[in-house]
Amino acid sequence: TDSLGYRLGYVKQTFSGPDEWTATDGIKTGTQNSTNLIAKLNFELSDTAYGELMFTSLEQNDGPAPNYTLNPNLCSGDSGIYLRGRGGVRTQLFSGDWNCDVDSDVIRRNHDVLGDFIAKYDPAVFGMNLDNYLAQTNEAGVTYEQILQIGSVVPSVVVDRDRWQGELNLELGDGLLTILGMHTQEFYQRWVAQENDTTAVIIDGLLGPNQGGRTARGSPTFIVEKYLEARWASPKSDRLRYTLSGSYYAYDYRLESFDSYGAIYYRLINQSTGQPVDPELANVISKVADNLGASFGIQYDLTDRTTLSFEGRYQTDEVCGKDTINDFTACQETASFAPRGAINTKIDDELSLYAQFSQGTNPAGVNIGFADPALAQGLDIANGSIPVPDLAPDGTSVPGNAGVTYSDVSAIAPSTVGYNAASFVTHKEESLTNFEIGAKGSFLDGQGSFTSALYYMVWKDLLSVRNLDWGDDSSIADGATYDGWNYEGYWKDNWRSTLNGGDAVQYGIELEATIALNHIWSLSGNLALSRNKYTDYCSSQGAGYTTTDTEPFVNVFEVLTPQADGVQTDCVAADGKYLPRSHRAKGALGIHADFPFKILGMQTTLQADYQYSGPIYYDDFNLLSYPGVAITNLSTTMRRQNLSLRLYINNLANNNLPLNLVPANSYRNNPVAGNPAIQSSAFLITPRRPREFGLSLSMDF
Repeated sequence: TDSLGYRLGYVKQTFSGPDEWTATDGIKTGTQNSTNLIAKLNFELSDTAYGELMFTSLEQNDGPAPNYTLNPNLCSGDSGIYLRGRGGVRTQLFSGDWNCDVDSDVIRRNHDVLGDFIAKYDPAVFGMNLDNYLAQTNEAGVTYEQILQIGSVVPSVVVDRDRWQGELNLELGDGLLTILGMHTQEFYQRWVAQENDTTAVIIDGLLGPNQGGRTARGSPTFIVEKYLEARWASPKSDRLRYTLSGSYYAYDYRLESFDSYGAIYYRLINQSTGQPVDPELANVISKVADNLGASFGIQYDLTDRTTLSFEGRYQTDEVCGKDTINDFTACQETASFAPRGAINTKIDDELSLYAQFSQGTNPAGVNIGFADPALAQGLDIANGSIPVPDLAPDGTSVPGNAGVTYSDVSAIAPSTVGYNAASFVTHKEESLTNFEIGAKGSFLDGQGSFTSALYYMVWKDLLSVRNLDWGDDSSIADGATYDGWNYEGYWKDNWRSTLNGGDAVQYGIELEATIALNHIWSLSGNLALSRNKYTDYCSSQGAGYTTTDTEPFVNVFEVLTPQADGVQTDCVAADGKYLPRSHRAKGALGIHADFPFKILGMQTTLQADYQYSGPIYYDDFNLLSYPGVAITNLSTTMRRQNLSLRLYINNLANNNLPLNLVPANSYRNNPVAGNPAIQSSAFLITPRRPREFGLSLSMDF
């Protein structure tokens, strides 16, 4: 009607990668499946009161990422430098740029542990038939078959998100009052095999990587978001214009992490007790954030060609972490002001210039794990503040090294930890300050247009995520020369932590232009040249670089310590180094043709794109280098009335350089044959989509 309108949309998308993206158990990796429902209602209550309501619902069920591990011996691995990766295994860095054979000795993850074990079982190795072996139980009464089933993953990434949002506009006099609101509920779950290997492994019914088992981690996550804002805007026609707003935002996040999620998925029951098999709940982490903000904006036309503007936002953030299972909480409040000032001037009809200054912050936060009394006690043992207690956290076990102080003077092992739990319970906010000048305009009597920007940014108190590890679980029984303070595994001795590492600067220039060569052909392109470098930064990653892959490790760099240098944790100065994964050059060139004649009765266009991303480094010390990548795409589109047909070829040259790589580990032997499961170093690879031919057909009605 004249005062009511609506829109309904439904989108279903599926994607399946190339055949080589298949795990050893036949599961297709890299698959994507999603449906999205959109419902929008526009309304006019009167000429001065109008708005809209919108509802969106997303359901997504994707397969595992197409990652695989690659033997580092297939790379130019003669650098003599090793970097600690996942699981503590040290992978030798390749020398120079990436130079690895990605088609040989590929280890793809196996998800069907039970099926693989049954297929490879040899009675001669284990001295009994398969049924008898699987019927055995561990001390908790869980059968070996159930243990293998726990590690058998039906991998998935599931998202179920519903979002309501609305807007109401009220014209009051010459001004406009806008009220905005949003409410989102989301369920997210990722279930994946943690280890990167092709083997099914079981030793004496024990589960876990250290015993050669499999960790099948599931992480059901629940998220609720709420937002409300009221905004007042003065008339747009005035020479002096302003906006005022106040807002409230709330974020509630809860994650349940299970190391053996298969016990829940398969609803396993302990036949001895009749109770569910323990799914090994690792932790329950809840994060609650509340944000209150007030902002203003002022624009003033100095002349018909020049405008000054100034904006600012003051906000307070309270961020809390909660562990609802162990009942402890940590919170931090911060207040910040984010300004922005700019001047825009139009030199003539073909050229405009601008300059601006702005600043923003990322609120301070909490590492909730360090508020855990059990973790704090383990860290106090590790740094020598207290001796190993006479009683373990379970309240019944007596540690074999009870009463020993873990320190340099009374050593089971020398102390290497100079911090305590209080060092990392909270982290500071990070800030980014930007200075920018730019120009935009046209040339050749309007046949061409361009934009350009030159910027300089100061990044303070960078946040980085690191796995802090203060454990020593070495055991004489495993061939070590001493028993470590936590060799019996009673205390938590690691935590994934967010740290303030230091400062950096980023500066560069960005250019973009389009030109019509004639009535058929046109060119477009963009180029970005940048430098992103640390200026005062101490990287905790640096303590992991060694010249050996076995103990005793020999550090490549001089390591700063909390005891001697006052840093938060062992780290290495990275001043002057490029930030990881930051391209120093990126660009694209496009050629477009719009033919005036018809082909097969259809209006036809042609598009060719060349995209280049320059070399990057994968680490803080610019040793793990990666070459530039060039991708070419071609497409042609043919249209007639409401019908559109598009043919395309993506990645024309079939560039197979990986999208991502990190040092990792893998099991490369087969314990089913009676061998122990031994980790070996590797690179974890995320492949690039290969050459892709496509045809799409669309019809408007």
